[in-house]
Amino acid sequence: MPKPSRSRVETAAKERLLASLKEHGELSDQRLQLLRDFLVMSDYFSQPNHRGGLMCPGQKYYRMDGQEHTFDDVPFLKVLNSVRNHIQNDIPKDRRTTVYHKVLAGMPGYKETPDWDLPPDDPNKEPRTPFSVSKPGFEKPNAELIDTLAAAARLDAWTAACIGAQITWWDSIGECKYSCGLSLAPVPKVTGGRLGRDHTLEDVHNHFVRDKLLDYINTQLKESKREDARKAVFPDLDDDELKEYSRLVEEDNQERLRAQAQDNSPAEVRSRSEVRVRQDYTIPRNDAEAINLNLQNDAVENVFEDDTADLSIRCVGGIRNTKTLKPISKSVVQPDSKMLPEEEQMQIDDQSIIDRDCDQVRVMIKRFVGEGEWTADEFRRALGGQIGRTVLIEFLERRGPRAGMGSRAFQLSWEFFHRREKLGLPLSGAKRTDVVPLKTRRQKRGRADAGDKSARGKGKRTRTRREPLQEVVNGAE
Repeated sequence: MPKPSRSRVETAAKERLLASLKEHGELSDQRLQLLRDFLVMSDYFSQPNHRGGLMCPGQKYYRMDGQEHTFDDVPFLKVLNSVRNHIQNDIPKDRRTTVYHKVLAGMPGYKETPDWDLPPDDPNKEPRTPFSVSKPGFEKPNAELIDTLAAAARLDAWTAACIGAQITWWDSIGECKYSCGLSLAPVPKVTGGRLGRDHTLEDVHNHFVRDKLLDYINTQLKESKREDARKAVFPDLDDDELKEYSRLVEEDNQERLRAQAQDNSPAEVRSRSEVRVRQDYTIPRNDAEAINLNLQNDAVENVFEDDTADLSIRCVGGIRNTKTLKPISKSVVQPDSKMLPEEEQMQIDDQSIIDRDCDQVRVMIKRFVGEGEWTADEFRRALGGQIGRTVLIEFLERRGPRAGMGSRAFQLSWEFFHRREKLGLPLSGAKRTDVVPLKTRRQKRGRADAGDKSARGKGKRTRTRREPLQEVVNGAE
């Protein structure tokens, strides 16, 4: 069955976004068409059912199902990211911030201050030892410090240039958005870096250069050259101060090595694997499962919604038939838990009318996962283990109010939110330790008391036999 085109609402939003970029970014028709072609090409080749081929602007691409892959099939977020990258990389720097605000205000991921206007990282701003900063009257520029070392240790010009480039490269690295590289031949040079341009020796703090030169002297020079080199480069320090300075620099190096070893430990590598699945509490058993978790999370994130998304009740003509698909048997209040007492009392009729369409349910899933503490896989498991990740992904990737009406993911997801609504729980901001609102419990207890005079006594006996999971709910009383 052909995959339906994305909704007209999403397509219109993408067209408005590109039109805004064309207007404010002053793109020619040819440049805009090239951007559209690139989006179609890159999205086509990311599909599992593409037929291969060459990336050629203006060419048509057909999937294995025989359907042409067009701009309508490109996810909104992919278009949004491409527009954001174009503004950052292709719009002149004196205009790109203005264009950014005019084009992307109100869009997902919009920031009042774009990344390029944030102050750059400066990880070496603070001196690491009391001796890192030269004493008054002994200051020397970075290049002169390296020349002094080269003269004292009889280093050739290329080696001295390599030392300067290496120190520059160390300083160019930071927790930033810019890449950097180091080339030693034919001329030692650093490209890129945390400042958003090629990093230079003049950009490096003088105290950081002193630290690195002392480390070079103590670890790379021959023993016979070290004392003369230290006295030449650090004339402001006596022997005791140089000894203590060396100890502190070595201590700092060892601390960095320990941190690096920790970063590459099996536990940390495993932890980074978990980060790849966006903090999902499911630990992937293998690479295939990690990929599926990522695809599932991407499918949730890529569900299209805008500020006008309407989640109000509407008649869609669907029936939740519990005879053909069993009701949810796990808690919709707390992830990976048995039903709480209040949930067990709730009945879902075998002919319940579904009052949300497919697009609405997809948006509800996105908001529930994206604006709360549940993960996408915890939500899927709460549906009772009746659907796999592939089924949920296929439902999330479809577009249209009736696209997915026959999917188990649609029926069970609707039931999940229907149960939460009846319990008085919100769609957004769900906590992992949510409890049923006190008012809801009192209403249920009142109805039970009216229909069964022994209900109060039964309630007391239940409280004495409650399991640990029930403590959270009953303890709120």
